[in-house]
Amino acid sequence: MFSGKLDGLETAEPRQEMGCGDAPDRLSRILVRWVLTPLAGLWCGFLLVTWLPTYLTWPWYTDSEHFAMLARLWDSGGLPYRDMFSTQFPGEIYLHWLLGKLLGWGNTVAYYAVDAALVIAFGALLVLWGRRRVGSALPGWIGFSTFLLYYVSQNYTVAGQRDWHAAFLVLFCLLLPGIGSAPAFRVFSAVAFGLALVVRPQVILLLPAVVLALDASTRAPGEPWRKTFSALFWWVVVVGVVAGLGFLPLVASGIGGDFLACLKALVQPPYNKVGPSELLIRLSPQKHPLVLVAVAALVGLLWDQTGGSDRRMGCTVLAAIVGVLFYPVISPFRHLYHVIPQVAVAALGVTYLVIQVYLAGTSRPG
Repeated sequence: MFSGKLDGLETAEPRQEMGCGDAPDRLSRILVRWVLTPLAGLWCGFLLVTWLPTYLTWPWYTDSEHFAMLARLWDSGGLPYRDMFSTQFPGEIYLHWLLGKLLGWGNTVAYYAVDAALVIAFGALLVLWGRRRVGSALPGWIGFSTFLLYYVSQNYTVAGQRDWHAAFLVLFCLLLPGIGSAPAFRVFSAVAFGLALVVRPQVILLLPAVVLALDASTRAPGEPWRKTFSALFWWVVVVGVVAGLGFLPLVASGIGGDFLACLKALVQPPYNKVGPSELLIRLSPQKHPLVLVAVAALVGLLWDQTGGSDRRMGCTVLAAIVGVLFYPVISPFRHLYHVIPQVAVAALGVTYLVIQVYLAGTSRPG
């Protein structure tokens, strides 16, 4: 069905000569383009439109209210981390401050609208990422459906959390180089990772996957590594500048030391009680969402069937899965909302697996 290269990326093997197998192949293209893809898109749309009206009426969870109080305190002349204790990074404080100044303090609808916009944007990224590789939106819609089925079934104690916001930023950073290879895409990718670091430090676990994605978008197989090193150097510079600007308000307000003192309390008992036995328990497969474990197993089983750009894409996905497995492991407390980044990465893995099935179908003998 597809042959040669698509947008500079390896796709399927050259198709067979026209013959008796051409009619079934044409029928499969019609089914994918005009039946399966619209149905998958409509299904995701149905999940969104039946969830969003109620979602916008939810109250804040205590974590969101905590950030809103810190933002209001700062705006009224107080100082977070000094006048009010917090072990959280400042990214969500900035979000609540912006929403408070622009749309009014205590505006829960605005907060959940922003969160819903991130959910929709994540779906768009998956669709574009899959379409770039096989010319079809179907893999992305199926991957997005995987995430939606989890997210829209959660209550206000899990959805709308900073862990999802940080996960979105780092997945935006990871997917963008696969959507376009222009330098501007790498700049936006770096900006997203820098912002993610200001929200949640655990996103550093996905850095190896991001580096692999940058390498795949910068260097063709067999080309020298210096192209990747050069691109990665400037990417790290942009990340450092953005993250530094993110923490600059703390330094300018004279509360950088207070912030570090709060973080010291975060990593020490009695707040942090993680020991070797607890780490082993958290690494148990039973402690992770089944969809993530299943995706990891399937990617491993299909490893011998992939090569070239597919193998590089598989390395990126596997690195993201391994990194996100440790997300709740290194956290002082294990919360239910730590599953959100894991399901988001699982959605990426599902998209990748559907791409592999799609390519296998297009390269079968006629």
